[in-house]
Amino acid sequence: MMNVMTRAWEIAKTAKVKFGGKVKEYFSQALVIAWKEAKNAMKEVAHFGFMVAGKNETHTMFALEEREGLHVYPAWNNRNAEYELKYQKGLNKQTGKAVRFYTVGNFKTELEVVCGHASEFLFFKRGTVTFK
Repeated sequence: MMNVMTRAWEIAKTAKVKFGGKVKEYFSQALVIAWKEAKNAMKEVAHFGFMVAGKNETHTMFALEEREGLHVYPAWNNRNAEYELKYQKGLNKQTGKAVRFYTVGNFKTELEVVCGHASEFLFFKRGTVTFK
C-alpha cells in the first residue's frame, strides 16, 4: 500500500511539472495509475512464470522465467544458499523468454521460490503441483 501511495505522489508531481497547477489536483488520477501499475506487477510476479515442462512417475521438470535474483530452495532450509536447487538454462519456445529448468521428485517435495521481496511456496505431491 505504501509503495502505491508513494508512486501516486511521484506521478502527481511529474504531472504538476509538465502541466502546471497543484499536485493535489492530479493525485486522484495518479492513484488510479499507480494501482494499475501495482496490479500489473503482481500479475507478472505471480508464480514466477511457472510451467510444467515434463513429468513421469517419479519426477517433474518445471520451468521458471529467468529473473535476476531468482532462487529456489527446499522449504526446510531457511534460504541457505548451500542447498539452492541446481537448474539448467533454456528458452520457452511459446513465449521466447529465457527460463530455468528444475527437476524435483513427485513425492511430497516443498520448495520456496524467492525473487527480491516476493516469495511463494511450491508443493509437489503425487504428481500434483500447488502454490501457497
